[in-house]
Amino acid sequence: MSQYVVGHDTDKTYFYIRLQESTSNQPEVLAKLEYKWLSPSLVELYHTEVPPQFQGKGIAKFLAKAAFDAFCEQDVLMRPTCTYLQKYLRENQIPRYMEHIEKGFDL
Repeated sequence: MSQYVVGHDTDKTYFYIRLQESTSNQPEVLAKLEYKWLSPSLVELYHTEVPPQFQGKGIAKFLAKAAFDAFCEQDVLMRPTCTYLQKYLRENQIPRYMEHIEKGFDL
């Protein structure tokens, strides 16, 4: 079981993992995977960010899997312009994900 819980803010169009709660003198710390809708059936996944102090723990993989799963379930085509997501897909060629990559998009 994962120690990370992935949330999805559809209004701000990003998936996130809350890594540190906000305190009176510190804002909350999030890892994010950001996207934008290009059409009702096509989404661009353009940025994945994990704060430096949390990198190297596999956090971005949880975000990638959550986003790919969500958009596959919605039967949406994806254009992963984020270089991390392209690398993830090249290393994890899950048929369900690959079938939802925009036709002609080169990883």
